[in-house]
Amino acid sequence: NKPMQELIIRRYKNAKNVLESTPLESLKRELFKIDGGVRAYLEASSDYMNPLLGEMNKAEKLLDKFFS
Repeated sequence: NKPMQELIIRRYKNAKNVLESTPLESLKRELFKIDGGVRAYLEASSDYMNPLLGEMNKAEKLLDKFFS
């Protein structure tokens, strides 16, 4: 499902921009819209072997750890 993949890519690019342009003390969890990206990708493509899924999972877990 190409539209879903494009949405996921946009969200991760936005998260990168937030990290690069927002002062550390102003970062808030709700600025990042990547939660559920792995699940959404798998529902759209069923490509379980894509190595990018591991990186997406790492990003979600790092955000959880940073904001906990």
